[in-house]
Amino acid sequence: MIVLGAHACVAQESSSQDGLPQAPQAQPQMMLTARNSAPNIVPGGGNGYAMVVNNAPPATGKRSRVIDGKFLLATGLHLGTALLDVELTQSCIASHQCREGNPIMPSSQAGQFAVSLGIVAYGTGVGYWLKKHGSRMWWLPDVAGIATHTAGAATGFAHQ
Repeated sequence: MIVLGAHACVAQESSSQDGLPQAPQAQPQMMLTARNSAPNIVPGGGNGYAMVVNNAPPATGKRSRVIDGKFLLATGLHLGTALLDVELTQSCIASHQCREGNPIMPSSQAGQFAVSLGIVAYGTGVGYWLKKHGSRMWWLPDVAGIATHTAGAATGFAHQ
């Protein structure tokens, strides 16, 4: 270890004219350190370089919760409308007044629950991922599912 340290000092001294190591040189580049913040560029002292000042607020370490009341409300409504849709569809099929309109949806109650709950789980997962990554559209998968299952439940109500 001592040999390596002495070797590094010899290499630095040989690169300097007066025996002192060379000072690091400033690079003409601009760095953004915070997301969605424009840097404030302060002119340098006539050497052609500028100093970049970070305008971002200091990090507090406090993060917002992903699973909050709004997230649970959207997921609960999606799940509730999915279950209502399956039950009303099964009731309508049992009374021989209608049939399943979706050709890829199974006709059995267990099959419909499996498909519907899978869709709810997928929508919840996508919404969670979107919200965790700061998207304002995190609610869109749940609202699309709510609208679809509401239309199915309305059809079931109409044929009772």
